[in-house]
Amino acid sequence: MFPERSYRRAEERLQHEYSTKLEQSGGCKGAKQAGMPNRLRAHYDDLIREHRATAMSYDRSRSLLGSNIPFAPTDTPILENAR
Repeated sequence: MFPERSYRRAEERLQHEYSTKLEQSGGCKGAKQAGMPNRLRAHYDDLIREHRATAMSYDRSRSLLGSNIPFAPTDTPILENAR
């Protein structure tokens, strides 16, 4: 998942990258004036939306493989319906 194969090294890299971007923006005041908080929030929201869509897709595929379908009219498992 991480190129570094270590959560701690990845976290350190991300902190360093963020600190560098913050310095390049002129510190906290410059970053706020440049709209950095809004861009970070929009990026975060996009990532969460993508994660939720992936999780929902995973949940749906699991339910189609034999467990109850949450949107089915009955609580009967799929395999029983096949008989």
